[in-house]
Amino acid sequence: MASDGAGGWYIGGGFTTVGGMPRSNLAHILADNTVSPWDPSVSGVVATLVVNRTTVYAGGVFSSIGGQARNNFAALDATTGLATAWDPSPDEQVNALAVNATTVYAGGAFTSIGGQARNNLAALDAATGLASAWVPNPDGQVNALAVNATTVYAAGYFTSIGGQARNYLAALDATTGLAPTWDPNPDGQVNALAVDGTTVYAGGYFTSIGGQARNDLAALDAATGLATAWNPAPLAGSHLTTVARAS
Repeated sequence: MASDGAGGWYIGGGFTTVGGMPRSNLAHILADNTVSPWDPSVSGVVATLVVNRTTVYAGGVFSSIGGQARNNFAALDATTGLATAWDPSPDEQVNALAVNATTVYAGGAFTSIGGQARNNLAALDAATGLASAWVPNPDGQVNALAVNATTVYAAGYFTSIGGQARNYLAALDATTGLAPTWDPNPDGQVNALAVDGTTVYAGGYFTSIGGQARNDLAALDAATGLATAWNPAPLAGSHLTTVARAS
C-alpha cells in the first residue's frame, strides 16, 4: 500500500477484483472507499509501491504493466495509469522501494538493474532509470527499505552489506553506500522497516535485536542501533511483513 496524499491508497498484490471492480494486481482506492478508474493491469504480482508526486513506482514479479512491457519494475502516471518511458528492467524480482529526492532505491533478488550489474540493491536516477555508482552489494536479497535524510536502511536476508558484516539489517550512507557502525544485529530475518524521526521500526522473524529480547517487532534508536523501551511483544513467530509510519 502507498498513500495517494489525498486520503486514498494505491494497493498492490495478487488479486483480480477490488470493491467489485476487475483489477489485476494493482488498484487505486479513493478517500471515499470507491475504486478509481485507474487501472495499470499488471501481468503478475506487485510486491511493493511508492508514490513520488505524480508518479507511482511499482515493483514485483511481472512482465507487463500500464500498457507496456516492463520487467519487474515500472513507473506509472498517477493520473492515467500508463507506464512512463522510465525502465530500469531488473532481471529478477523487486521487493522493496524508497524514494529520496531524485533517487529511487530498489531492493530485491536481482543481479542487474538500470543497465548495470547490481546485487539485490541499487540506486536509480528518477529521470533516466540508470543505476548510480552507489553499490552496497548485499550478499542476499533485500526485502525492505527506508530512507531518512542521508541514511538508507536496508533489511532482508543477508550477512554482509556496505563493506561490513551485518545480519539482516543495516544502515547505509546514501552517498557512499558504506555501512556505518550502526548494527542492531537481529538474530533472524527482517522484512519490514519504517523510520520516524530518530526511531527505526523493524519487523520480521527475530527474537533479539538491538541488544534486547524482542519478538518480531522493535523500535531502534537511529543513532545507536539499540532497542528502545517500546515493546508491543507480539507472540513469538508472528513474522511481521509490514511496518508503516503514521502520516
